[in-house]
Parts: sequence; C-alpha cells; structure tokens
Amino acid sequence: MALRPLGLRTRLVTVTTLVALLAVSAVVVLVQLYLAGVSRSDSGALARARADAVAGTVRVHAGRVVVLEAGPDSLDRDVWVFDATGRLVEGRLPRGVDRAVARLGRSTTAGSA
Repeated sequence: MALRPLGLRTRLVTVTTLVALLAVSAVVVLVQLYLAGVSRSDSGALARARADAVAGTVRVHAGRVVVLEAGPDSLDRDVWVFDATGRLVEGRLPRGVDRAVARLGRSTTAGSA
C-alpha cells in the first residue's frame, strides 16, 4: 500500500501546530524559570529579614548568649538561637529535624537543613 502525498492544507496545519506548540512550551519554561528566580530571591530576603530581627534580640552578657524577648512564643516557630558551643539557647526543635539542626548549630560555616 503506497502512501499518498500530503496536501498543502495538511502540511500548513501540521507546521502551524508544531510552531504553536514550540512557542507555548518556550513561554511556559521561561515563565517557570522566572518565577523560580523570584521565589528564590524572595525566600532569601525573608530569611535575611527574620535573621536580622532575631539578631536584634540577642545579646552576649558575661560570656553567655541572652535573648531579650524570652518566652515560649517570643521567637518565630522555626527560629532557634545557639551559643558558640552549639547549645540551644532559645527555641524548640521539632521532632525529626532536631539532630540536623543541632549539627548546624555546632557548625562554624553557613548551611541549611
């Protein structure tokens, strides 16, 4: 059985569909990349703002780290203050991440859990 040649209309529709598909795919990928960059930037800015806010409430008094706003609800839920030895000074570590966060508290370099 021989294949019959495609007509002009069929070829135009096929090419137009492929070009539209490629254009829409490119737009979707570019929008996703842009939104990922904005989200990453906003997340970093929020983390820096929270760290600055917490750092404003922390003082060193007689060699000990002291949080000025003491109390169970004084800090944000996911904020913890460690002293230079890695001991948790303020905040409550949730189960499941306590070891990873404690390890970060003892670290001398920046990092994330």
